Amino acid sequence: MAEYVLPMDEEEKDRLDFQTRLAWLSLADEHPETQVLGVDLAAVQPMFVPPNLQFEVDDLEKDWNFTHKFDCIHSQLVIGAFQDWPRFIKQSLQFLEPGGYLEVHDIDFVIKCDDGTLPDDSDLIRWHTLMHEGASAAGFPLDAISKVPQMMRDAGFEDVVAIPVKWPINTWPKDRHHKEIGQWAPENFSWGCQSMSLAFFTRALGWSTEEVTVFTAKVKKDLRTRKYHAYWNFWIIYGRKPGGGQSQADRS
Repeated sequence: MAEYVLPMDEEEKDRLDFQTRLAWLSLADEHPETQVLGVDLAAVQPMFVPPNLQFEVDDLEKDWNFTHKFDCIHSQLVIGAFQDWPRFIKQSLQFLEPGGYLEVHDIDFVIKCDDGTLPDDSDLIRWHTLMHEGASAAGFPLDAISKVPQMMRDAGFEDVVAIPVKWPINTWPKDRHHKEIGQWAPENFSWGCQSMSLAFFTRALGWSTEEVTVFTAKVKKDLRTRKYHAYWNFWIIYGRKPGGGQSQADRS
């Protein structure tokens, strides 16, 4: 059973609303000819939405009971919310039309640094280590995304494509493209750092709320430190349900 492990405080609601506006509202606005259905465990959606956008509160790790199938299923930033990724992928295949696509956009929550500028004893490194310990104890893997492409192939998806994109922790890169990507990380993690940590740290690791507050303030400082050339891999993954036309292999 899925469980939203993060406390639904105002900070977390703001973070989720920010993500919602980026994803579902933009998609519905840009494609008014489509019908878009957003599904979440919590009722955090904005009140005013385009007429072709609807929201449902549901648990996608339970049996799906949608009355129709979809041309595309899109999942975004749910690492730490799913316990059973293979089940989600199998149900996605079941509820797609032949030739429909499953698309997964998510972070590989494994901090990386290629030039040694991120100290091993930094609070940012310690945060990642503790987050993985707490998440593993709670049954919510934070490093599942790199395994999703093979899960999709095993479930029966064809033409699976997996593209890792560097997501810098801030604007440290010199090139314009990655610097722009790095502008979004502080927006997401500065809002959600404490909320993301509270459930795992207090329930699984035995920390007090006060200890989490003090520690995550240090983590946020590291996230803003431009001399730390660190990044995550953000994965863009998609695959096609067989049928509904030729496969990529047939076309090439």
